Amino acid sequence: MIDEVIFDEIREYLYGVLSFIDEGGYPFSVPLTFQIKGQNLTCQKPQSIAYNFVKPQKARVIFHAVNEDFTNPRQILLKGQLVEAEKSQLIFKIESFSRGNVVRTRDATDELIRKAKKQAQKYLDERGLTWYKILEW
Repeated sequence: MIDEVIFDEIREYLYGVLSFIDEGGYPFSVPLTFQIKGQNLTCQKPQSIAYNFVKPQKARVIFHAVNEDFTNPRQILLKGQLVEAEKSQLIFKIESFSRGNVVRTRDATDELIRKAKKQAQKYLDERGLTWYKILEW
């Protein structure tokens, strides 16, 4: 049984990011707006998800927020099972959760972004992929 306090906290976030492994074995993530129904979360299945959840699928939902200068990130990570209901509704059955509240200075946040960018570039280089500058951090 999940504590009701976690649902009060979830209501503070605009959306969560649903992640799972698709039928091809690839990670898939999509931001969604969730509704709380009992001890579960529900959402409309977006068209970007072609996968049919005939049997429960392990999944994660992360709710993440920061303040304007990125120095006070808050997050809730939910682990559970994703199933498909009628009318293209997805039901996320929560099994466990964890909270993450990390206090960072602006310098520490900038350093984290530099490291992440360097690591991302290495990942792309190893695979012969191109860095698309959609977001310039």
